[in-house]
Amino acid sequence: MTPTRIGLFIVAYFLGSIPTGYWLGQAWKGIDIRKHGSGNVGATNVYRVLGPVPALFTFCVDCVKGLVPVILAQRLFPGELSTAALAGISAIVGHTLSVFVRFHGGKGMATATGVFAGLLPIPALVAFTVFITITIATRYVSLGSLIGALTLVACSFLLSAPRSLAWTSAAVAVFAFWTHRANIQRLLHGTENRMTWKSKTS
Repeated sequence: MTPTRIGLFIVAYFLGSIPTGYWLGQAWKGIDIRKHGSGNVGATNVYRVLGPVPALFTFCVDCVKGLVPVILAQRLFPGELSTAALAGISAIVGHTLSVFVRFHGGKGMATATGVFAGLLPIPALVAFTVFITITIATRYVSLGSLIGALTLVACSFLLSAPRSLAWTSAAVAVFAFWTHRANIQRLLHGTENRMTWKSKTS
């Protein structure tokens, strides 16, 4: 492992660690978003607490946090798919275990969207479309996220993506199920919170 690669993964982790929702809550309303709603700093809880515009901003920034390290890896190490994949994984870990908020964070789905937009654009687009469709149809963001993660894996293998990237998508899907383990329990018991599509004043 060269110093440049180590530096890349550290940069990716710190980029992923940027707690967009937490800092936005402080700037937008002067609140600690971790003390409201689900306590999560991701876009879903930002939507519930602050409204759609801050949530969209959070989602976009969290996506960029995943995309930038992948692009940087592709520029520094052309053709080294595993290096780009590890940079993306470092960003996802940073998002879920952010050094800026005592190693807490979001569930990693928006950042993973950015990662795979850079690694596997077509499977990522299909997975994101499935996520949106399931979320709108059921109003369960968690269910949309999990089915979207499985769709990414299926598309990666069915479309003959490079094996290292296909298996990376599988690893990230497993990680997504782990970060959503409480949501899965609530889904099974019928107690998961549904999204409401009402516009909120900010």
